[in-house]
Amino acid sequence: MIPRLFIILCAGLFAATPLAGAAEPSSPAPGQTYALLIGGLGGQEPYTHWYDDWLDRFQKYLVTSAGVHSANVTALSHDAATMEAITGALGKLSQQVKPQDQFILFIVGHGEVKGGNATLILPGPDMTADQLAAALTGITSKHQVILNFSAPSGDFLKHIVSPDRVNITATSPTEVDEPVFTEFFLRGLESKRADTEKSGTINMLEAYNWAAQQTVLWIARWQQTGADAPDAATSPTTWKASGKETIEIFEKLYANVASRKLDPSSDRNAEDAVVELSPPDGQVTDEWKGRRVIDEHAMLEDSGQEIGVSVIGEKGFQPILGAKAGDPGYVAAHTVLGKPAIPDP
Repeated sequence: MIPRLFIILCAGLFAATPLAGAAEPSSPAPGQTYALLIGGLGGQEPYTHWYDDWLDRFQKYLVTSAGVHSANVTALSHDAATMEAITGALGKLSQQVKPQDQFILFIVGHGEVKGGNATLILPGPDMTADQLAAALTGITSKHQVILNFSAPSGDFLKHIVSPDRVNITATSPTEVDEPVFTEFFLRGLESKRADTEKSGTINMLEAYNWAAQQTVLWIARWQQTGADAPDAATSPTTWKASGKETIEIFEKLYANVASRKLDPSSDRNAEDAVVELSPPDGQVTDEWKGRRVIDEHAMLEDSGQEIGVSVIGEKGFQPILGAKAGDPGYVAAHTVLGKPAIPDP
């Protein structure tokens, strides 16, 4: 007779062994990426042209390089970018986007700050930072990327921060001039120069650090050589700089702008040099008096704090490291456009 204990043990062994051909437990479905791109009103040229160019290039990057399905990308610009259309699009996305999905919001446009409230200028009613924050509450994604490159983006930040969001803004609070940061952010992605770790992918910390540094270096290279005049068409402000890409970007951004002209003595064959961002020893010489003022300081926030951080400070450029959990930039360092899951460090 076979002992009863032996029968019980064998029964347990066979019960714990999967049958041949039986389906393995399914792993969670991989997330998708959804994006909403908003092009607010430019107000006047050249800004409308800037916003159209940047929105089109970012949409192309998402679909062709980041691998985002074109059906998951919604773009609203010009007359289509109304408050009703934006809130409607976010409402629809709140029904589609799941916690494991990645959500990207990209904003360019003119705006202003009144009474401490930042506003994006749209056809019809404008959108305030509080209204945008309310419209985003339905998005349950745990992997959100908010790329707000509008003029008052720094003043939007405190209203829309969240632990689940990587926020990058083109400006810091109170800076409302039309920023050029977006041009460098896109160039870093398109050319892959922002892949400073040479990993084959560009995370949002790399993209931010590279673009923020290149933006201020570009601004700092310019020196005014012609005085401002009441009649810009007949006596435009002239600017001088050296560097092939530096001049290329200037001519692209300010083509057909009567008030800004390139000084003929600018050297378009020179290297795009790294320049000082503040006067050595604080001594403002005549040369420094003509330097273009750095009027935009892009910011990064990825831990739910109301105030972001900038790589540009009193000591010049100091990259954000994001070395460990809780540090500024840590989540951004593990966030890649088109890749919903944040990988383990």
